[in-house]
Amino acid sequence: MGYRILYLEDVIDDYESELSLGDEGDREIMEAIEDFMAEIGATDLDSFKMIARDDPGLISDYGFEEYAQDTAESIGAINADAGWPIYCIDWDRAGRDLKMDMMSVEYGGQTWWMGS
Repeated sequence: MGYRILYLEDVIDDYESELSLGDEGDREIMEAIEDFMAEIGATDLDSFKMIARDDPGLISDYGFEEYAQDTAESIGAINADAGWPIYCIDWDRAGRDLKMDMMSVEYGGQTWWMGS
């Protein structure tokens, strides 16, 4: 799989772990997560958790074409076992079309896509 999924529950767990350490927590990690929370519209940890319930995972920009193909297969739009015309489909364009209904965010030095 070329793309990755960033599960918001994992980010929440990281943030809560750092919070629980108090002054011993890594302030740089906490600030990065807080910036990310603000970017996706979370005003506090509770609103971040609500967003995570509605949109549990973000898709990496890298390999998004493969995500588009996997999505098409999972909804039955294409037969994954068929040869032609699967290898003729412009998956880069299909990915761009999917992104039209998504929001890009930056986290960990990477671009991620989430439902908007």
